[in-house]
Amino acid sequence: MAPPDPLATNPGLHVVDPAPAARPGSISVPLSTPIDAHGERLTVLILRPLTVPDINEANELPINLDGAIVPRAVSAFIAKLATIPPTSVNALAPGDWLAAMGAIIRFFGKQVPTS
Repeated sequence: MAPPDPLATNPGLHVVDPAPAARPGSISVPLSTPIDAHGERLTVLILRPLTVPDINEANELPINLDGAIVPRAVSAFIAKLATIPPTSVNALAPGDWLAAMGAIIRFFGKQVPTS
């Protein structure tokens, strides 16, 4: 017998996925410098797969039509897909931010330029 659905018994409850790494298509980004998020020390970001609703809700995309990176949009997507606050994104080491950006761009089917 399946456990009761917490949303069915408490419709006001917001359930956060406790194991985003278990989702097919998630990307793990090891951090060179740990960050704090939600009272925890993170050494890896787990980016859940991007969805079309994520794209529709975004104010701007992380890469524009001419291929230029939009840093504030990248940061917003990192926060959303890793389920961390923007302040934690701002605490990322630049190289870790760049690695997370590369993971997000891969969700769009593009390769990050290497030169």
